[in-house]
Amino acid sequence: MGNGVQKVRAAMLSAIAVPIVATALLAPSSALASGGGTTGGAGLSGGTSPSTTASPSSSGPSGGQGVTSGSSTSTGKSHSSNKSTSPKSPTEASGDIVGLSWASVTVQTGGKRISVIQALLDAANAMNAANYPYVWAGGHPAAGAASIGSSGPGYTGHTIGFDCSGSVAAILSSGDLWQPGTPVPADNGVIAQLRQQGLIKSGVGHGSTEVTLYDDPGVHIFMNIDGRYFGTGANAKGGPGWLSYDGVSSAFKPWHFVPSALTATTTYGTELTFGVGSASDLLYGLSVGQHVQVHYKTAKSGVLTATAVSAS
Repeated sequence: MGNGVQKVRAAMLSAIAVPIVATALLAPSSALASGGGTTGGAGLSGGTSPSTTASPSSSGPSGGQGVTSGSSTSTGKSHSSNKSTSPKSPTEASGDIVGLSWASVTVQTGGKRISVIQALLDAANAMNAANYPYVWAGGHPAAGAASIGSSGPGYTGHTIGFDCSGSVAAILSSGDLWQPGTPVPADNGVIAQLRQQGLIKSGVGHGSTEVTLYDDPGVHIFMNIDGRYFGTGANAKGGPGWLSYDGVSSAFKPWHFVPSALTATTTYGTELTFGVGSASDLLYGLSVGQHVQVHYKTAKSGVLTATAVSAS
């Protein structure tokens, strides 16, 4: 969980989803909701902005030392956190379910069809501009959503952010290369899952468009999107963003996405992840692809908590 990148879906503009946490990140169309997660608490937060400081180094399930810093200029979606704060008045949103877990539901409220590569770039720009901090286990409860993480570097118990694998998965989710709102494993788990799905192969990617993941198992993971490096350690808080990196250590093994996974198009728009807390019955009978209307409350932290979910 070192200094990782988070996954974002097709429209990483407003927020992203996390299991049990309601919040928005960088996803095709994203917005956030609140909830709790399996790795590192509930809630997410959003946004990353360009910055230039090396990230904290650490080792663990999915992280380690950061890569050199860098900066970029775009912004994108917003994210929310899962901090426990007094909720504001309820509101509602409707859209199609794109992610579902035992504790949260992620809904895409709109978006447009763009190439997978463009979705990844837009999501990375948005996260870079959001200036998220590095948080151990951040972004693991639900792909695409920042979270408070767990005990380790950057953890405060209330600050939301991402670690290395959390941020990478967030970016991948924006291009449908990882399902939004689903749990994110450690770096080696990310590689194992993508290999099992036949999405990546050993070696550096080549061609006019390419995406390569660089993994030092159990230490750190980052990525290269069409010639630009992205990962944690990109801002003064050690968080995710574009990196200025002249080379890659031999400790990192490259894994490139197969061309067929990158030539497709995806819907990039706003995605909201809503946590349900102890009211898991709100999710009974729901399925991915279903159109729903969600009534929810927004905490001061930006966390979204569903109070009612109905099929429409």
